[in-house]
Amino acid sequence: MNSKESAAISAIADSLSNYCPERSEEFCFIILDACNRLRQLSGTPDNKPQPTIPKQYSLVKCTFDFLPVTTDEQVFVFFGEIPNMPGHCIVSGHTDGRVYSGYHTSNFVQIPDEET
Repeated sequence: MNSKESAAISAIADSLSNYCPERSEEFCFIILDACNRLRQLSGTPDNKPQPTIPKQYSLVKCTFDFLPVTTDEQVFVFFGEIPNMPGHCIVSGHTDGRVYSGYHTSNFVQIPDEET
């Protein structure tokens, strides 16, 4: 268990002790076990599946239903991942050219050549 996990477990234990002081430690072990099971299902840091990053300048579409800004765009141009923000990217609207930055790379998928 790393220091962040220990701190999180301690915080959970403190919160639970307000509700059920005699069982807070037991609850923490249940929560820790659930976290470990989730980690195993999603992959460990060594074999964690890496998201597919679209090619630079490729056409992409969103995998989520809305952008936090108002736009009618369905297709975007993928400019790439932000160097000092791994997992985040820059895209622009294909028709209007508006630039959107800081969105999660995993929220965009490359459109196959057959569909363009």
